[in-house]
Amino acid sequence: MEEQQIDHTPQTGPLYYCPVCGEPAYRLIPYSEHATGNGHLDAWGDHIAYLDLHPDCREAGHPARVAILGAAVAPLIFPRGPDGTVITGECVALIRQTLDTLAQEAGPQAAHEPVAAIVYRLAAGLISPQAAVEEIHALVEAPLKNTGIVGKPYFVESSGYEGIAIVLSVNNDDTVNVRSDYTGQIHIVEKDDLTCPYDPRNYE
Repeated sequence: MEEQQIDHTPQTGPLYYCPVCGEPAYRLIPYSEHATGNGHLDAWGDHIAYLDLHPDCREAGHPARVAILGAAVAPLIFPRGPDGTVITGECVALIRQTLDTLAQEAGPQAAHEPVAAIVYRLAAGLISPQAAVEEIHALVEAPLKNTGIVGKPYFVESSGYEGIAIVLSVNNDDTVNVRSDYTGQIHIVEKDDLTCPYDPRNYE
């Protein structure tokens, strides 16, 4: 059997297409409508859907399962064990990874708007609801007590990120939310990781 070439590029709708041949799908089928009842992935049901593919696509075995974040989707090809059964732990890891890709590539506003970044990370399962609440509180409170650094560019040297970043807010535990000046991604670093202010005039 010829190996299928699957396009993993995120789709943002309102029309969705077969990831193999590009044939338009009729609609998205929610997980709750399609679920077989085994319950292994029910906790992730809000982020799983199925393309209602053209009969020719279904007959050819084109994959219909997708991860969904907002209106954006991308194929989910679950790994299977030697006996052909899906491996739940690996499936969950793949769902998380695909949702993270959707948040970064299909939700570009998340890279520029701090609140949107929090919402997308929460929806992708990357942070807990309580962590999201605390980060939003920090966004509101931090400018009042950290007016000296919020909104300004700094050189950052941390284990998770090195480079120039804009300080978005300072959290209650003295960690700092920063936005990479290069990629636009949000990082949480220690306040001490802000080595010095960045002034572009010094590098002209």
